[in-house]
Amino acid sequence: MEQRHELSRMYRDIKMETLKIRALNETFLSYLNEAKNLATAYLEAVCPARGGKLYTRKGGRVTQDLRSIVINNRF
Repeated sequence: MEQRHELSRMYRDIKMETLKIRALNETFLSYLNEAKNLATAYLEAVCPARGGKLYTRKGGRVTQDLRSIVINNRF
C-alpha cells in the first residue's frame, strides 16, 4: 500500500513537471515567433526596396525563414 502511494506521488510529480515544460516550450515558441515577426518588420522598414529578399554576404539569395540571421551594424 505504501509503495502504491509513493508511485502515485511520483507519477503526479512527473506529470506536473511535464506540464511545466510544455508551458515553457509554448511560451518560448511564442517569443521566437514574435522575434521573427519583429525582425521581418524591421528589415522591411529599413530596406523596403529589397522586395522581401535576403542576401548572403557574398550576394547570393537566401530563404526568408530567418532561422539564423546576423545584422552587421558596422558602418
